[in-house]
Amino acid sequence: MNRLMKILITTTSVLTLSVSVFCVAKPAAPVVPTITQQPSMSNMLSKVMPVVVNITVRGDVPMMPPTENNHQKGQQPGEKEPMPFMPNRKFESAGSGVVIDATNGYIVTNAHVIRNSNVLIVTLHDGRKIKANVVGLDPATDVAVIQAKDKYLKAIPIADSTKVRAGDFVAAIGNPFGLHQTVTSGVVSALNRSIGIEGPSGYENFIQTDASINPGNSGGALVNMSGELIGINTAILAPQGGNIGIGFAIPSNMMKAVVDQLIQYHKVNRGILGVMVQDLTPALADAFNMTESKGAVVTHVNEKSAAETAGLHEQDVITAINSEIIANAAHLRSIIGIAKVGDTLKLNVKRQNTDIKLTATIESLEKAIRATEVSQSFLSGVRLNNIDQIDTQNKEMRGVLVLEVTDTSNAWLAGLRPGDLILKANGEKADTIPQLTKLAKNNPKRLLLTVQRGLASVFVVIT
Repeated sequence: MNRLMKILITTTSVLTLSVSVFCVAKPAAPVVPTITQQPSMSNMLSKVMPVVVNITVRGDVPMMPPTENNHQKGQQPGEKEPMPFMPNRKFESAGSGVVIDATNGYIVTNAHVIRNSNVLIVTLHDGRKIKANVVGLDPATDVAVIQAKDKYLKAIPIADSTKVRAGDFVAAIGNPFGLHQTVTSGVVSALNRSIGIEGPSGYENFIQTDASINPGNSGGALVNMSGELIGINTAILAPQGGNIGIGFAIPSNMMKAVVDQLIQYHKVNRGILGVMVQDLTPALADAFNMTESKGAVVTHVNEKSAAETAGLHEQDVITAINSEIIANAAHLRSIIGIAKVGDTLKLNVKRQNTDIKLTATIESLEKAIRATEVSQSFLSGVRLNNIDQIDTQNKEMRGVLVLEVTDTSNAWLAGLRPGDLILKANGEKADTIPQLTKLAKNNPKRLLLTVQRGLASVFVVIT
């Protein structure tokens, strides 16, 4: 037995030795470096770049005549001097545009790009130049449509901008500083931004991005990684006069709603709901026993307005319109601002922590003005609203808010301005429009108004 085991062990050792010798003798396999495909937007951009065009604008800017020349030598006070002739100043500028309808040649851009234009030249991605005409522009949303027909045009697919999220990768395409077909990339930094670039209109609901946008990019495309249009590049925040990585684009849904009206009517037939709103802050949400602070709080409902007819009340919180979640007051104003007269809005409202649904029909701005305009001669051309609110010192404030003043009216000449809050008329309280109208009729010679303007109180005398 011991002899047999000895033989087996010896055999195993020999076999093991043989294998060991064989492994050492085998040459090592060559090492082949692994080449990985680098991430790139090149394939997507090759399809998108041809839809972005350069727009050259030539036009005239009206020159303003001198304003302070009534007391020059030899001229008597009160004597009118002949209006001096001021020739228009010619200019040439450039911007970008996006082809949205190749068949009809419709190109969307910014209203400020083509303002005061006489000649529009569109340059395609291959250098071909086409003369274009203005279809319509809307300064309130800074959207414009021009038309340049050519068989070489290609259109871009348009995405639903309500699906855009902060953090999505995006690319901005345009012609900054005349550098045609320039691409920059970044992410969506935020949504529902309002920056006040078009004054008090409030029709702003921008996509914020850190994709670099510079002069000449205005009107260009902001696209997602599928090559779909999600916005029109419009503005940058430049406190030091240069790009700091904060740019803004008009969402594609807002753009499309305005474009449809510009193509059909050559203008936007803007409607009105008839409410004043403010943001639903976390503090207000707590006060209203709400768990979320998204929405717009109704602070005032105009008399005889579409909102009043629909049943909206003060302190209602509008949380959605036509299933679109409302982020803040600016978001709501932007939706109302692009709605057509006669459009039906399905409103989701929270009232004292109860969910209710209302239906409102957008009415014309002209009809709303007629309903609230005071016909008494002192206040002709003035549009007013009753107001009842809490000021910054937590004091109740009641009065009549001036919404609009025609610049040829007696009220304008006397110094009454939009935003003024009328507190008294002829020394008596004027808490409502009927009270103000009655007080105005009582004195046929003049109307003395006590007005709050900002933090100051001023007198305005209308004769």
